[in-house]
Amino acid sequence: MLKIKSYFKLLRAFSFLVSIFPIIAIAIFMLSRDYDIGYLFLILEVLFVLFLHIAVNVRNDQVDYVRNIDTLKSFGSSGVLTNKLLKLKEVKIIADVCFISAIILGLLILYYSGSVLILLLLLFSFLGAYFYTHNSFGYKYFVLGEVFVFTLLGPILAVATGLLLTEIFEIGTVYLGVLFGLPTAAILLGNNLRDINTDRESKIITLPILIGANYAKRLYVFLLFTPYLILLISIYLNIFSWVSSLAFLSIPFAVYLLRFIYNHKDLKCIDIQTAKFHFIFLLLLVISFLLS
Repeated sequence: MLKIKSYFKLLRAFSFLVSIFPIIAIAIFMLSRDYDIGYLFLILEVLFVLFLHIAVNVRNDQVDYVRNIDTLKSFGSSGVLTNKLLKLKEVKIIADVCFISAIILGLLILYYSGSVLILLLLLFSFLGAYFYTHNSFGYKYFVLGEVFVFTLLGPILAVATGLLLTEIFEIGTVYLGVLFGLPTAAILLGNNLRDINTDRESKIITLPILIGANYAKRLYVFLLFTPYLILLISIYLNIFSWVSSLAFLSIPFAVYLLRFIYNHKDLKCIDIQTAKFHFIFLLLLVISFLLS
């Protein structure tokens, strides 16, 4: 039983909503626009992204442990390696199996779609996940984490989902991609803000280390509140209906995070709290699509 709990802890399942929920949101958005969607592609993409996300989470624990970034006093990992709950070899096997599973699912998507553009998007997504943390080069150790997370789990994921499900480019998916990507980047930025001291000791360069904690906090606030401005613009341009203003009901949660980031020295739960904000914001958007 302890072993099963350790495996579940390793996966960090709470984070899956960040990658899976946007796919569901895009599908509902396209249906609200009276597009027919391919449900087989929807299932395959959810599985492809899920296995990639699991692989990234597990590989992150593996590499950070080997590089001595994750220790008993750090908060960034699942803790299964630092607390000796699982062996390093077990964790590596799980990551490899998940990456291989993602490749197989990607090939199935490519086989059924036959699209060169989908091939490029799948390849970019896979490479982005594979090199997030890597023994020889992991871009999260060189300031690029937030940029790639925004791109991969924002515009790339949204546009690729729209194209895959309908074979049609819908401008609304670009706006949705930005709306998804900004709070997703905020999750990682908050995580890096929390770990700024331990990361500095490990001699890696994250965005908060590069620009300093004060500017990183300002950027965090920018990532939280800019989606509301983009949403307002998209409603004005009739890309989304006025019903989408329902998402503004999440502003109190954003204000709470603003106060939290400035008034608390202990940011232990900042990633989970930001992920909750991400979910509430997207959930309100999805409800607005259903209502419209």
